[in-house]
Amino acid sequence: MMMGDREIPAEIQNRIIQYKQIEQQLQILLQQKFQFELQVKEIEQALEALKDIKEDAPIYKSVGALLIRANNKTEIIDELNNAKESITLKLSSIKKQEEKLKEKYESLQKQLTEELRELQKA
Repeated sequence: MMMGDREIPAEIQNRIIQYKQIEQQLQILLQQKFQFELQVKEIEQALEALKDIKEDAPIYKSVGALLIRANNKTEIIDELNNAKESITLKLSSIKKQEEKLKEKYESLQKQLTEELRELQKA
């Protein structure tokens, strides 16, 4: 890799590659985070809708490409709450990973900016 008429040292090139990899990892995490947040909202909407339904009303759940009648309202509410809890745990884990990656990303960005600035001066 060249910078002007100078060769960028291998260690800086490696940091640039690492920086780009972290950036890609962050983008993937943000997409996953968005998907999980969307799933939680959908579950919350379903739980809210179930509040207005009578206990003995027929309720169907999606299982793959099929709609299957649930045994009762409580069963569906339990399934939704379990799914929400599971997704919330995954979301929490993703948020922690995101924080750590952001710290690495920002630290590497600062380091690269300083190194490239010094390289330009030389």
